[in-house]
Amino acid sequence: MRAELRKPGVYVLVGPADEASYEARIYVGEGEDPRGRIDSHHASKDFWNRLVLFTSFGQALNKAMIRYQEARLLQLAASAGRAELDSGNAPGLPPLSEPDTADAESFLAD
Repeated sequence: MRAELRKPGVYVLVGPADEASYEARIYVGEGEDPRGRIDSHHASKDFWNRLVLFTSFGQALNKAMIRYQEARLLQLAASAGRAELDSGNAPGLPPLSEPDTADAESFLAD
């Protein structure tokens, strides 16, 4: 098992879309230890065949930063309109300081 699966991060489950008008179906989630969440999705969500995990190599991401990134990824996916969103809720952006927001946006840009 990869150690990255135990670090705080945001993940995207990707699979084929149900509707032909979309390129894929995705679920965006977050966790401080995403391995447990991913394992539960493996048992309950059968559409996905690919996992993309965003985590930090050095300093761990804090809970507010990963929630921010989850919300932003959902916003970006919705605005692109290319993927069917399986995520049940669209969380709002948590309040972050200006430097933390800049760091989170930089992380997403990378």
